[in-house]
Amino acid sequence: MSDAIETEIKSKRFRWWRFGGWWFLILGSIMLIHPLAVLFDPDATMNVNGVPRKELSVKIATVAFVSIGPLLGALIVFTPKKKLAGLMVAFEKWSSAWVARQLQK
Repeated sequence: MSDAIETEIKSKRFRWWRFGGWWFLILGSIMLIHPLAVLFDPDATMNVNGVPRKELSVKIATVAFVSIGPLLGALIVFTPKKKLAGLMVAFEKWSSAWVARQLQK
């Protein structure tokens, strides 16, 4: 990939990657409020396959699963610009190669 294409990718997409990172961080944090409240309430129950359960392992698994969004957002938002630019270029190369493979089928 030429330098001009890499520069164009960096300038156009950098702000959208950051916007997506903030989106995941903010909305994921909002979604995390309820599982954290349930985690610290000993009488709270969670339905797992229609069965109400109070086990701590179920509550921790829920918090861990819902935490993926904010962690991904924080990773994108707080990654230095140089590393994020490299990630964007690598993603562009990967996605263009994937499209080329799909067109060959």
